[in-house]
Amino acid sequence: MTGSMLLIREFCDRFVPAEKATRTRIFFPEANEVSFARQSAFEGCSLKLDYLTKPSLFEDFGFTTKVKMSDRVRPEDEIFLVAYPYFNVNEMLVVEELYKEAIVSTDRKLIIFNGELDRIRSGLLVTFLNKREAALMMFENSMLVKF
Repeated sequence: MTGSMLLIREFCDRFVPAEKATRTRIFFPEANEVSFARQSAFEGCSLKLDYLTKPSLFEDFGFTTKVKMSDRVRPEDEIFLVAYPYFNVNEMLVVEELYKEAIVSTDRKLIIFNGELDRIRSGLLVTFLNKREAALMMFENSMLVKF
């Protein structure tokens, strides 16, 4: 993941114009990765760093506080880069939510970096089919990434 983080920083340095850096939000899979990114690869940069999920012990038992992605997105955000969302099915479900609530019918851009979407399509990630995973597969098969 550290390697992907460094590649994302290099990608942003090369392809995100300086005037759009403050309007670019990078979502890492978990909150603790944002802290690590700020102290390493993204130290001193003006890109906005955020997270998709904030796992806790309570989440394993179904006790979660839902934070809507639309509440985490700012009106000035133009580009969203999602960093390697693949380990946890919840990460891709939150990406779907971000896509539906903040990207569709806008001029905003969504880039999924190293998302390993082929794992979802091939079934490697899905060990048993439940409602959430089925929804994820439907999202992955219908998602259009806008550039």
